[in-house]
Amino acid sequence: MLLVYLIAVLIHLNMKNLRFRILLCTSVCVLTAASFIAANVPVVNERTAVQDTLNIGNFLQKTSMDYAWELNLSKQIKIKTRLSRIREYAVKTIDMCILANKDMQAFAGPAGVTLADSASVPQKIREVMFAKKPNSDINKTYLLTSISNHQQIINRYEKAILSSDTAIVSMAKKHLRSLRRNLEMAKFLSKNLINGKLIPDGPPKEEDTIPPVKE
Repeated sequence: MLLVYLIAVLIHLNMKNLRFRILLCTSVCVLTAASFIAANVPVVNERTAVQDTLNIGNFLQKTSMDYAWELNLSKQIKIKTRLSRIREYAVKTIDMCILANKDMQAFAGPAGVTLADSASVPQKIREVMFAKKPNSDINKTYLLTSISNHQQIINRYEKAILSSDTAIVSMAKKHLRSLRRNLEMAKFLSKNLINGKLIPDGPPKEEDTIPPVKE
């Protein structure tokens, strides 16, 4: 509004006073520049606010609990399952959880956070997951739970990479890669788990068992 008023004054004075004309033109330019800057400042502030919304302590606590679930269930299924492919996946998941917990420890101390571990998962919940279920059911339960947990941790890391803390961003990106690979493996195993058996682990086809003909 002020800019419009100054232009009107300029026209009204019919540009007779050269000095006043120069001063007024300068004021118009300054006000125009100020308006442009003011219009763009909220965008910068908003971006900064998005980056700084990550609560490091809250992030570490929730993520470590998700890993604790993964670690606890993987330890159980490693013993209970009869399928070697499920057991191999569980071992890889255990290693992944241990490595992630180790990396988070570097941030937990300064943030004053105690990370969760497999023992943090309540015993009653641990027992309910696989209690009184046949082997075919516990494998399916484990894989579906693992897929859900993986996706939840991935979502947390995807938010963490928006942080202005470069160390947190680096850790999040590092573990996102391993989580996504592991998630694809869990989905593959779940898809191929039929009637308690994995298709790749099933009995060989009849033609594969016929001895070759000796010439």
